[in-house]
Amino acid sequence: MSTSSVNARADRNEQSLGTPHHFRLQLGELLSRHIERDMGFGDRLLTEEELCDQFGVSHETVPDAWHSLEGDGIIARPRGQGTIVERPPRRAKRSVSRA
Repeated sequence: MSTSSVNARADRNEQSLGTPHHFRLQLGELLSRHIERDMGFGDRLLTEEELCDQFGVSHETVPDAWHSLEGDGIIARPRGQGTIVERPPRRAKRSVSRA
């Protein structure tokens, strides 16, 4: 994911969402999609500071988003090792109905 596309997405998010709760949910979803598409087991995510700068969110928002992903078993945050991918998120498979 290029920095410019992430920054453009963050700008749109800031304009369309206004509360910290929405930022946390949106950031969690963006990180989940990024992990699913571009990352594998053991890959390291950006630091809290880097994510705050990239998405223009507060230092409370990033750990809240990580907490949600950690609760789903998608990431792990071992002390002193950063935030790493445990498993890619599982997306619901679309069923194709035949009429």
